[in-house]
Amino acid sequence: MAPTPTPTSEATPLWKKVLVVLPGLAVFGSFAASAVAMKIAPLYGLLPGNANKEILKAWGKFSALPQLQMVLKPLALDSKKFMLAIAIAHLIVAALLVFPSGKWGTRLAGLWAMVAMAGAEFCTRQTTYVPAGFSKEFQWLGVLITSATHITLFICGAYLLFGKQQGKTVVVMLNEILNSVKKSEAPEKKEDLKEKEDRGRTAQPSLEKNKRDSTPKAKTTEKGSPPSSRSRGKGK
Repeated sequence: MAPTPTPTSEATPLWKKVLVVLPGLAVFGSFAASAVAMKIAPLYGLLPGNANKEILKAWGKFSALPQLQMVLKPLALDSKKFMLAIAIAHLIVAALLVFPSGKWGTRLAGLWAMVAMAGAEFCTRQTTYVPAGFSKEFQWLGVLITSATHITLFICGAYLLFGKQQGKTVVVMLNEILNSVKKSEAPEKKEDLKEKEDRGRTAQPSLEKNKRDSTPKAKTTEKGSPPSSRSRGKGK
């Protein structure tokens, strides 16, 4: 019996490829940006205005929670060291998603995303933290956006952990999508070229016909037409 053909990545529809890459892309982008902008930058005072103080103050409240003190005290970590440790973990997870790490690298990134987002939601709820930039009237909106972000990234992490991954990095999957788009556009271009060639072929016989028709033809007299003056002279 002939072996059954295995499904290849080329047979996968484009929309499925996009859905598969979205969770990894969301975790990579969010964690890399959070590590740099929300943790490393405030530690070194790189953010404008009072943003550095606000974020450091929030992390001070997070690390003071009794549940976290059970872990931070034995490790001798204060709020700033805790921020730096989380930033390093976020960057490692982001690297696992773009550099070849196999299935287990992707699953590890998904597990950390779930743990980090559950912990972030717990800390923000316990300390009633609201991101800077929201006035008192719209603090509820800030809380809603924060919780929605945590839940979305938690779901993305769950997909990376429990989904049927093939060990492909985000970069590889994005390249596959780009190649699929190029291949889908190629047949259309070929069809356009064929139509132009067919039009050129149909135009060539008409041109040749016009050339042949342009040669002078001998005049023939029809039946019943009046005789020419020459024939009249002969008749005389």
